[in-house]
Amino acid sequence: KNKYLQMQEINKRLNVPFENIYFIDDQVSHLVKVKELGVNCYLAMWGYVNEEQKQKAIDNNITLLTEENYMEILK
Repeated sequence: KNKYLQMQEINKRLNVPFENIYFIDDQVSHLVKVKELGVNCYLAMWGYVNEEQKQKAIDNNITLLTEENYMEILK
């Protein structure tokens, strides 16, 4: 299912403001679109992320999560 539409559904059905939604994915293309809504987006670096995707996340101000930093960032 479309991640953008899923975030809209969470917002509407559960009455959760976009800025209170945290979305973690290993596909930067999903994150870039969802970020437009104001959702907090994080790229899971332990997935199938290559250097191009990593740079696209950085360029779009998407936080990079690693196995080493995710607990600190998401607390």
